[in-house]
Amino acid sequence: MEETNELELTLVWALMPLSEEELEEIPPSHRIRPYLLCLEKEEYFYAFPATSQVFDSKIRYQNEKVILTAIDYRKSLINLGKIYQLPKENIYSDEYPIDPRYKNEIIKKIQANFDYGNYPEEVKEKYKNKQTTFSCNDLVEIRGQLYVVIGTYNNEQLIVYPVYKYPVNKTIPKETDGLIYYVDTNNLMLVSSCNVDRYCSQLFGFSYGTVKSEEELKTLRIRFNSREKISTKKIYKNFSELEPGMIISYTYNNIIYKIIILENNGYDVEALIGNDKTPYSTFEPINLSLDMSLNYEITGMLNIKRLEDLRRKSSYKLNGYDYSMQLKK
Repeated sequence: MEETNELELTLVWALMPLSEEELEEIPPSHRIRPYLLCLEKEEYFYAFPATSQVFDSKIRYQNEKVILTAIDYRKSLINLGKIYQLPKENIYSDEYPIDPRYKNEIIKKIQANFDYGNYPEEVKEKYKNKQTTFSCNDLVEIRGQLYVVIGTYNNEQLIVYPVYKYPVNKTIPKETDGLIYYVDTNNLMLVSSCNVDRYCSQLFGFSYGTVKSEEELKTLRIRFNSREKISTKKIYKNFSELEPGMIISYTYNNIIYKIIILENNGYDVEALIGNDKTPYSTFEPINLSLDMSLNYEITGMLNIKRLEDLRRKSSYKLNGYDYSMQLKK
């Protein structure tokens, strides 16, 4: 893969790239803000907005945010979920180089946002083949199975725990991006980094570090691998077994649909249904029979807050209210 050199990825202060009318609605003290430059063009940069409010909770997804410290500058929160054309004449400051250790995380997250972020094609083209490395707390996928990285061994091997998208006996639930993942901490494994199909997100709280010897690895295995292995996974092959918060996916006429389980009443399932490419806020309420036959797979588990938001959305919609604009996927 192409190396990660010749990247701008510098922080600047600049006037927000808005019209005069839009700027008039913003207090003068807030019109100049930091931006992370990511691609230079003749008259402008493509840039991500930044803020010194590093605990801004409005950015929901881990892949949309990076907290970094620029060299000779203060800590900033970068919002990778938005990208602007920043005219060069808007720039008010020198460029502040960021610490190289942040570039790896930024590039991974830019690549992960290709399917979701509204990035220009030339930005995607520049970053799609940039080489990255995996770090502790990274959630990665290999042949359809998820793992969380807790350390590295011999440079090319990752020390990982298996991760599941739905409840499995003796696993630890962890939340990220509004979803719950289930981590099997009884089963420490080694996987090759070159076999990783993609970086997905981050699950925090599972960091061990670098293992330098076989003896240390053996000690780790004894410490973490339980003799009492994970019980057989529940298949959830029937609607009667599905739990509130589960997201299931199925294909019909080459279109992928998703169903979000809101309630399982014992006699039917209250749910939301919609196209895989549309926000959850547009999904329609539906009641499904428990004996319904459908070839599906479980693709995720919503956390309680998102589940409650969608339950309210469903209730308002059934009563004739338009609640969709208050919710985001």
